[in-house]
Amino acid sequence: FWCHIRVENGSRHHGLEEVALTQMLPAGWEIESPRLGAGPRPSWMKGWRLNAEEYLDVRDDRADWFFDLPRGRLAVLQAPNGWGKTTFLEALAGTIPIRHGEVRIFGRAVQRLPTWERVGAGLTVLQSRDNAFPNLTVDETLDLAGVAAAPDYVKPFLGRHVSDLSGGERQKVAVAAALAGAAGRMSLLDEPFGMLDEASIARLQGEIAANRDGVNLILVPAASQS
Repeated sequence: FWCHIRVENGSRHHGLEEVALTQMLPAGWEIESPRLGAGPRPSWMKGWRLNAEEYLDVRDDRADWFFDLPRGRLAVLQAPNGWGKTTFLEALAGTIPIRHGEVRIFGRAVQRLPTWERVGAGLTVLQSRDNAFPNLTVDETLDLAGVAAAPDYVKPFLGRHVSDLSGGERQKVAVAAALAGAAGRMSLLDEPFGMLDEASIARLQGEIAANRDGVNLILVPAASQS
């Protein structure tokens, strides 16, 4: 059967822009969004612009998220640990497959492309974990990332193996590698400020803000976990 649910903001918080609709169904039942299928729809749905609004549909282990980020925008996705932020990033990057849907980078559909071709299309990714090869030296890591000249904050680590660095030092190297040539690209940064001191956080914020011709999506944990 079909149903139409309309949610309106009746609270005093007129600035509220996002609403969560929670479903409770018997085992085996499922709500399917008409956006996800190409099958027939009832006549009263004709003329509807189904993609006119941002929409999040979370069901079991599947998440269907309709959104876009134009050039020059900085967006932050904040959610508690375990809610799928990293999984979402990996789906965008192509390191895990998606069941259906479309991923576009600067207008180009990339959901069928491997990760390295998405990078070629303009994608930059900083993972929150496993973001450096421990058996490589810092010099080799920067060279692999195409960093022409090591930033000043990384120069003290040159010649050392990544495995010998502290957590904060390793994060600095990972940031330097991820942001090399990031201008004008789509940067997905998963908890980039983790293990960094205040001065390093301020510097990184400036580097991210400087990417005015690209797109920046930052994933951070809930405020209580930051």
